[in-house]
Amino acid sequence: MTNKIITKLVTNEQELLEIESLNQKNSKKNLTQNEIEKEGYVSWQYSFELLKNIHQFAPSIITIADNQVIGYALTCTTACNVVHPELNKLFTTIKEIQYNSKKLFDYNFYLMGQICIDKKYRGQGVFKSLYDFHKQIYSSKYQFIFTTISTENQRSIKAHLKQGFKIIETIDDHFGKWVAVIWDWN
Repeated sequence: MTNKIITKLVTNEQELLEIESLNQKNSKKNLTQNEIEKEGYVSWQYSFELLKNIHQFAPSIITIADNQVIGYALTCTTACNVVHPELNKLFTTIKEIQYNSKKLFDYNFYLMGQICIDKKYRGQGVFKSLYDFHKQIYSSKYQFIFTTISTENQRSIKAHLKQGFKIIETIDDHFGKWVAVIWDWN
């Protein structure tokens, strides 16, 4: 019998270990080209230690089914740059991006460090549930979520636009070409 699907804040290290496992399973380097094109992928690697470090700043959101993490959406505040080297590079890259005639860092926002859903649970509303829970928990403190998505990852771009994100910029960096997107809660 399948347990109810629950979306909640991360509360323990076992959940972080399960996020790490799901991250590795869906890493671009561990997928075939067909899977990458059809299912999408995650770009950044998150070790257990890195996950523990970013969760010191703000808990991320997970979805659980059958007592297992089947989806996650990582909360990376701007303060996380001290523990997340790639995030630090990204913040340097985006420091001049404008949104509504102001620089991004003139706003109170956080980065969606990554969102991922286990393959067998895709298309069942988990993506929407993860983001809706982010809005429920964090919209009183932050003005928007910002993230970047590889221009090659069309599945992710489409899902983010459907959720209400809008593209504000295209970025080229040492990893490739990305769209910068915002889900504005104001």
